[in-house]
Amino acid sequence: MPLKLLFIAPKGKKDSKTNQKPLFHMAIGVLVSLTPDEHAIEIADEHFGDTINYDGDYDLVGITSRTIDATRAYEIADEFRKKEKKLFLEVFTFRSIPMKREAMQTPLFVAKQKTSGLRY
Repeated sequence: MPLKLLFIAPKGKKDSKTNQKPLFHMAIGVLVSLTPDEHAIEIADEHFGDTINYDGDYDLVGITSRTIDATRAYEIADEFRKKEKKLFLEVFTFRSIPMKREAMQTPLFVAKQKTSGLRY
């Protein structure tokens, strides 16, 4: 049975103390290339001005972000969680950041990836 998937790249608020720049999220490209053709994929990349359709009839919403975008990723996840959507939230970070407590208490999959590996 074909699934309707939404992959999101959130755009966080740039911290004036960082030199991080928004980049294309390679994870989305990898997910798209690995997803069988029978599934419908929609991509929303806020770095390119895409808007997120919170009312779409998605079977799964995947959110991938870096440290600079993590807070925005949590905000997006909160909105989809209110609508009881299945979520995958991945945060790639070079430093330890606190995971939002609510993200760990709800039925969604959260992966926090650091340079030393992947922690579930």
